[in-house]
Amino acid sequence: MQNEKLYIHVISDSIGETARQISQIAIEQFKDKKYRIKRHSYVRTQERAEKILKESKRNGAVIVLATLNEELHHFVVETCSKQEIVLIDLLTPIVEKLEAVVGSKPMGESHEGKMLERENMNRIEALEFAISYDDGKNPRGILEADVVLIGVSRSSKTPLSMYLAFQNLRVANVPLAKELRIPDELYKIPPEKIIGLSIDPEELAMIRTERLKELGLGSNVSYADSNRILEELEYAEGVMRSLQCRIIPVSNRAIEETANDIIQKISKK
Repeated sequence: MQNEKLYIHVISDSIGETARQISQIAIEQFKDKKYRIKRHSYVRTQERAEKILKESKRNGAVIVLATLNEELHHFVVETCSKQEIVLIDLLTPIVEKLEAVVGSKPMGESHEGKMLERENMNRIEALEFAISYDDGKNPRGILEADVVLIGVSRSSKTPLSMYLAFQNLRVANVPLAKELRIPDELYKIPPEKIIGLSIDPEELAMIRTERLKELGLGSNVSYADSNRILEELEYAEGVMRSLQCRIIPVSNRAIEETANDIIQKISKK
């Protein structure tokens, strides 16, 4: 039994991250015990809870429950009791003791839920910002952004902007090409807020060739021409040097990896 992996299923009617962290801190007190924590967020129906409990019964998992929803709480507690599933009820004992001290009834909704609602609103605003100021649509966004991405066409500016927006960052991005005027606003903000994206010319050529195929255009278009790409990259590098901004490579990297790199750099401002 000692060497078997312990499964812990966290059930929450909110995001459940706090409950997951508490579960991890607790299980790590048992040295060398292999475990896997599976978080089930926004569980608000008995039907969904039932599926999780069935899975827990099959693999002998422990249930960590974090909800103040009375109906859901009653269903999970009763089911675990009947099916002999180990249940750890995180919130009820704490709330009951506080109720006795405070002398009033709890409101039945978690602070985490309220925090999540505010976080979702911030995320929506950040996404709207990224869409409004994507691809240099409006230079005004450069002055209001938390971070500005610059780079040649198809250097992952837009997907990175969307990913960073999900991290509640307001992102504007600006394409670099000789044919396009460099917005004056780029020179009015601190260089620490600007991130230049560099990319390998061969990888960029492949990406652009695939893009042309999607559009039904021939590969002989100058957009994917290797000489044209080298000229563009050289021009973009010159602009980045003039802005004195930090440069991050995107070649052969997942969006998440590049985004985390960007977050670390701007957080050091």
